[in-house]
Amino acid sequence: PNPACPNTATTPPTTKLMRPELLSNARLWATASTTTRPAEQATVPATAGSESGLRLARFAGSAFAALGSTSQAKAAAKTGRLAVNGQLAEPARLLVAGDEVTLSGGRALPSALQDPKQVAARAAALEHDGFRIWFEDDELAVVHKPAGVHSKPYRGARHLEAALPALLGPPCRSTVDALPAPSAVHRLHCRGCGVVLV
Repeated sequence: PNPACPNTATTPPTTKLMRPELLSNARLWATASTTTRPAEQATVPATAGSESGLRLARFAGSAFAALGSTSQAKAAAKTGRLAVNGQLAEPARLLVAGDEVTLSGGRALPSALQDPKQVAARAAALEHDGFRIWFEDDELAVVHKPAGVHSKPYRGARHLEAALPALLGPPCRSTVDALPAPSAVHRLHCRGCGVVLV
């Protein structure tokens, strides 16, 4: 065992000992995720050979600033956020002049993060076990994952992402491409501890 990364999973603090900021942050993330942005629309122009006949993902990636790329447009189509003439469409759909493309609002918060009190309780337990924030801004965070905790969801076990909305502040409302919840960029072994980029 690594003495620098002890498995300190012990009895978590009670709700009365929980920092109030944890519950406040969890509530802010839940509120931000349910406040969907208004739908945006773009019409395929009647300029033959340029926009006409493009694939949906390519057109939407350039037409909507909230997407900004073909890969983001593909992801939006796969999650049901892109429609053509009022009907959900696949990313590879061919468009013709006059097609109306609609981008709907943001994605929903994962079900495991919809109860702010549970999220805050998991966050308090993580702090008790050695969780630390080394850096945080509106785009990313660098955190210390304690031993005995998974980085991402795994078979119902304790994991970092289940507590992050209480530990990190939500991005500002003007951020157009914010995720519905903080997400670990990579994994660390459950039994190890160390730095995780979020």
